[in-house]
Amino acid sequence: MGLGEGHRQTGRDLDAIAVAALAVELAATLESDERQQRDGIRSERSTAHIAGIAVPLGLFLVSQLWPRRRSRTLSALGSLATLGASLAMRVGVMQEADESANKPEVSMGFAQPGNLPRL
Repeated sequence: MGLGEGHRQTGRDLDAIAVAALAVELAATLESDERQQRDGIRSERSTAHIAGIAVPLGLFLVSQLWPRRRSRTLSALGSLATLGASLAMRVGVMQEADESANKPEVSMGFAQPGNLPRL
């Protein structure tokens, strides 16, 4: 995420932080999808969201390994891909919210007794 960052080392450090953040987001998304499928809330994986995380993650990882000139281009592409994927994810969440508002059995699926934690 060192887009526009003049100092090269700072840009690489920011990219390393972006790699860690995207890796955590990918793990959380995979776990959330699996849980929603298991509980019957969702029938398929959100592959577009997963790809929206995996593509910038891959670009940032490769940018950390390649020489500086190429890595700056990959880093910029990773930054733009992250921003674009974030926008697409937010639009998708709003669309899913609109759909679930018409289906209370889906939107309230997590609040059902079988899905609540046991004490």
